[in-house]
Amino acid sequence: MEIRRQGLVPDNHDIGQFLAGLVALAATGLSHADPEMSCGMTVRQPKKPVAQAGSELGARSLDELNNIIGEGPNLTAMAEQRTVLAANLDNECQWPRFVRSAFRHGIRSILCVPLTVEGKTRAALSFYARRPNAFSPADIDIAESFASQASRTLGLVLHIEYLKDTNRDLRAALARRANIHTAQGVGRCQRNHAAPTILERASSTKDVNSGDPTASIVTTVAGDKTSALHLDV
Repeated sequence: MEIRRQGLVPDNHDIGQFLAGLVALAATGLSHADPEMSCGMTVRQPKKPVAQAGSELGARSLDELNNIIGEGPNLTAMAEQRTVLAANLDNECQWPRFVRSAFRHGIRSILCVPLTVEGKTRAALSFYARRPNAFSPADIDIAESFASQASRTLGLVLHIEYLKDTNRDLRAALARRANIHTAQGVGRCQRNHAAPTILERASSTKDVNSGDPTASIVTTVAGDKTSALHLDV
């Protein structure tokens, strides 16, 4: 399963589009293990909503269930960075709440493989089969090889997404700064226009000595017009 040859890296590097194509290809790649194989993908990034996709609605719902109830093979694979195989849910003692829900979805065996991504980002592929003991050692090798390829491509998509977010934040910051400078310029302009107006008003007042109207300007701005208007000595 070669990811780039399948056209899974979208031109716009949208993570949702990438994940949707990835899970569809992954489910097809292991369909020999179970014709009704489904696949889910979860990506957890710091300070961002969890990104998820499923080759069918049930797979995505089961991935979401891991997060809702706080337990499940998907979370274990991401937290411990190891492949998790629940070969037969009839005999599975871990994640009791999750297992009950998986049974209601008709799932009998699960394989979860973590993806290696830099930083604190965590991701995992989950394969859901409707028959017990569906995954052979060869199937696990295929899934892990696929996850290794997907890790590199996902890292690229996430890095480009980070650059896009940074560029958007920078543009917003520059726009805010430009607005601040504009507002400051308008304020200075208004103040500069206000001074001649006050000067003209003071000069036209009959009780003011026209030779020195500036004294009345200061007092007028301060709000005391009475002392400002009687300047004759």
